[in-house]
Amino acid sequence: MLDFFSRSVKTKSDPLADGASAKAYVDSLKKEFGLGAHDRVTEIMAELNEGSVPVSAGLVEAVLTLNLESHGLHETLCGQYVMNARIPKILEGQLRAQILSYGRQFLAFYQSVLSDGLDGSLASGQLPLILARMMHYRQEYARWQLLRHFSPDEGFWLEVHKLYQFAERQAMEASPVFLFGEQGVATTVQDQYLIMLMLTLLDSGNLPMRQVNFAYELLTLVSNRMSITASFASNSSFVVLLSEDKPARRADARFSGGDARFWSTAEVVEILHGWALVLEGGRVPAEIKRLIEPGID
Repeated sequence: MLDFFSRSVKTKSDPLADGASAKAYVDSLKKEFGLGAHDRVTEIMAELNEGSVPVSAGLVEAVLTLNLESHGLHETLCGQYVMNARIPKILEGQLRAQILSYGRQFLAFYQSVLSDGLDGSLASGQLPLILARMMHYRQEYARWQLLRHFSPDEGFWLEVHKLYQFAERQAMEASPVFLFGEQGVATTVQDQYLIMLMLTLLDSGNLPMRQVNFAYELLTLVSNRMSITASFASNSSFVVLLSEDKPARRADARFSGGDARFWSTAEVVEILHGWALVLEGGRVPAEIKRLIEPGID
């Protein structure tokens, strides 16, 4: 592959010079490689992360755009994985590696942006989006572990909690962003965090992969009906301790303290109950019509 990262002098052929260059690059990859463009994007991100390219406003814009323009390819691969639970083990491993490598490379770059420090002249206006995408890829990793009944690596939850705390310190945990284009629904760092925490509460050992994925899709619709607070309340359902390398647990007033975060699922339960009643009546609620597929209850 061409070495795009000898960057002492920028050229018009540099795919990461700015957002427009990145979009043109992904368009050309799609035209030449089709779905295989997904791996080319992962490769260029791996080269970028292995190099010592200084973070600049143009580079941040380019990577955000590269991520956006290739996201559809990534979603296609994820769909292939979920809908083909009986694919050969070797092929399953390859597909899983492709999916996780893509998210890992973008997550590494976004982490480097935070590590280099952001000021008003660089990308502070893009920080809510960067944080939301970071939490999304953390959540994607946890979801892929759950789909195969694995547990995240040691230290994973501490890293996730640190990311959420950073967003809180920036007062950006509830800043709405369009994660991958304005055609979607706005989300927040908190939404992505809650999706991950709620998913890990499932008894996944009893659920087929497609049902775990269905639960994930439902949570993307209702996560904004939950809100994280630092105080225990009578209707608190769950709690997470930000200082521990653990996921969520049942809420208990004994956990009240500076590192405890609580939330209620009362409104979510009410919404799901309403949808269930409509389904029992032989109709499909409009909100979940796109999720109803053969073989998913």
